[in-house]
Amino acid sequence: MTPISPPPDLKPPGYKSEDTPSSSNAQRQRKLLWGLAALLFALALIVVFVLPEKIQQQDPSPVARVQNEQPQSTVSTTNVAQHDAGLALQAFLRLRAQPALLEAEVWAPDAWSLSVTASELGDEHYGHRRFKDARLAYLAATQHLIQLQSDRPKILLDTLAYAQASLEEGNIVQSIHAFERVLAMQTNHPQAMIGLAQARVREQILGLMEDGRQAQSANRLADAAQAYEKALKLDTSYQSARTELAKVSGQLAHLEYQKAMSGALSALKAGDLNQAGLALKQAAKIEPDTVELQDARQRLQSARQKSALDSLRKQAQEFVSNEQWAEAETQYKKALGIDSQATFASSGLGHAQSRKTLNVQLDHYLEAPERLASDEPLNNARLLLEANVNIPANEPLLASKLSALREAIEVASTPITLVIESDSQTQITIYHVGRLGAFEQKVIQLRPGQYTVTGAREGYRDVRKVISLSPATPQHLSIRCEELI
Repeated sequence: MTPISPPPDLKPPGYKSEDTPSSSNAQRQRKLLWGLAALLFALALIVVFVLPEKIQQQDPSPVARVQNEQPQSTVSTTNVAQHDAGLALQAFLRLRAQPALLEAEVWAPDAWSLSVTASELGDEHYGHRRFKDARLAYLAATQHLIQLQSDRPKILLDTLAYAQASLEEGNIVQSIHAFERVLAMQTNHPQAMIGLAQARVREQILGLMEDGRQAQSANRLADAAQAYEKALKLDTSYQSARTELAKVSGQLAHLEYQKAMSGALSALKAGDLNQAGLALKQAAKIEPDTVELQDARQRLQSARQKSALDSLRKQAQEFVSNEQWAEAETQYKKALGIDSQATFASSGLGHAQSRKTLNVQLDHYLEAPERLASDEPLNNARLLLEANVNIPANEPLLASKLSALREAIEVASTPITLVIESDSQTQITIYHVGRLGAFEQKVIQLRPGQYTVTGAREGYRDVRKVISLSPATPQHLSIRCEELI
């Protein structure tokens, strides 16, 4: 960027050119001139303010009297010229006291100097009673102030632009002086106040920026970030510090990402899936959309699926070993919910369900053996037994149930002798067996089970008895109708 030259009248306060051989003499002469100018200015004030008052005490309006009562030709030319010069001086002094020109010698020293020089020349002419020349000099001084007052907004904008450009280029001293000039023009100018605050800490900021760059070159990223953060605390709008901090923060974040990913992959390799999951979550907070992260997540998901299936397989095998078929069925269904193509689960589920059904059927007869007293249940039990002849040796509970059913079928198929005694008058009937008629004693063969025996005789109340036949106890029944109706 081409350095910006200061606009006219924007020399910093205290600016001095290099000394020349005649500089000391010039300075002495300048001091004498300023002293003479101050003396002349005081005399001018006396002439302008004190003398007219004294004259007015004798005559309230001598100029008006001359204009109204006497012909112009009778008025002293010198007095008129002196009066006009005094009016011009008063106009100059009133304008110079305007707030808009406050501290103009600071924010526009060259333009102010032109006005001061002209007014001093007027004072000199006035002191030598060259009133016409004094009036012209005062008018020229006033015109300089009018022009300066008119140029004030532009001077403010130009000075502000110069101050900001100097700050950007690193010309801190010039920038501070320029911002101070703006504030001399407008005490609470927001941009100038901010700019001056920034300029006063810029040198410190530049030092911190250099520290950050050196730390960054040495790969001490944390130190670099700390330096840029300090710079931003001094000036939150300093974009270079913000940019560098963002760059270093990104590098630090990437290092954290790489560390998290390395930990995740190591945990996956070791089979520590919980730790792998935590590490991948940390990596995802930093860089959520990398291909590497997505691949690691898929690997973790596959590992978790395999781990879950292995666990379910193991649990199912334990239930199978204990012949807990309903529980095994549940584990196989869970496995298929994770992976519908899991072969061990699909084949194991069919076996568990068939074994569960078989055990339910066996329990149906073993829990109520009396069901076998009927022909149809007995035949079904025999068919069930025949269908399950070859039982694996690792299913002792099933083998035990089948053996118990075999014994129950054998017991249910072996007739038991029943001796029935009556009075030869009672008609004996056994439900599901048949009518036996009247007799004193009858011996019949019946399968174990529960039977209902009734007796009927005309003129007598019927009798009814329920007996249970089992091989363990000899059976003897006496039945007759004895109660008259």
